[in-house]
Amino acid sequence: MNRFVLDCSVTVAWFFEDEFDKYSELVRQALLKKGVAAVTPSIWPAEVTRVLYQAERRKRIDAAQVNQAVRVLSQLPIEVDYLPLGSMGHVLRLCRTHTLTSYDALYLELALRENMPLATGDKKLKASAAAAGIEVFGQE
Repeated sequence: MNRFVLDCSVTVAWFFEDEFDKYSELVRQALLKKGVAAVTPSIWPAEVTRVLYQAERRKRIDAAQVNQAVRVLSQLPIEVDYLPLGSMGHVLRLCRTHTLTSYDALYLELALRENMPLATGDKKLKASAAAAGIEVFGQE
């Protein structure tokens, strides 16, 4: 099975017309293929829920669209990975080395630990992945 790390920025772009682009579509289409799965750190469900709920509260999308997004996501081959407690120091080193938030460092740590490409729309996280020797999903 082909697997890659999926971050929140790409995920939520699927549900906002002004954020949806060729890259987010490429990632979404990859997940619809047989034998492809995404892996996320355990913070991903909370991050995605937070973004969707904030968008609903700000009237960017309505409750029905949020509910539909949750249904869509629950049907995709997305696995949640739990950070081993012994890896917390590694996450902190990644924060310091790349000046990342701890949330972004978790995505990078997972990609490094599992040696998987990282799908992200975040420019700083893309640059950090490249600097750490991690392939950015969909980029040659």
